[in-house]
Amino acid sequence: LTNTVRTTAVVMHDETRYARIAPRFSGWVRKLYVNSTGAPVEKGQSLFTVYSPELFSTENEYLIAWRGLQQLTADVSAEQRTAATHLLGSARRRLELWEIGDNEIRALEQRGTASDEMPFRSPIAGHVVAKMAVEGKSFTAGESLYDVADLSHLWLDAWVFESDLPLMQQGLLASV
Repeated sequence: LTNTVRTTAVVMHDETRYARIAPRFSGWVRKLYVNSTGAPVEKGQSLFTVYSPELFSTENEYLIAWRGLQQLTADVSAEQRTAATHLLGSARRRLELWEIGDNEIRALEQRGTASDEMPFRSPIAGHVVAKMAVEGKSFTAGESLYDVADLSHLWLDAWVFESDLPLMQQGLLASV
């Protein structure tokens, strides 16, 4: 004997495969590379670029500290070397807290100049499920600009009547 339970449900993205792109500093959106909801994106793909006076000045601070450490001579005291190392570490940590990746920091060191634009990349492969970014839009720290979800694994949020709850158990097969 089998019991069939008929119900309604909503297909949802898997919350464990979801990323919200929200810069940790304020600025302006400069260029959009992914310009529509539903667009597929790869992990590491550029979504958009931003300009931020805060980020620009922090990049310059990092470069000054980096150059200062590079230019120290061998006869410099240990205190001066330690101070320069701490200054560089502090500037780098500030960039890392803003989620600026190692690749961008290495590119900054190779360029030797702060950039007017910083690319933001998708942390996961998937599809854009929400896009709030528009070219020229200003944003504040923590404001969500893109939501990306991996739609290869979905959830089904089903409603079951209370009278059918005794029939439910983990691992049951379902037809959708």
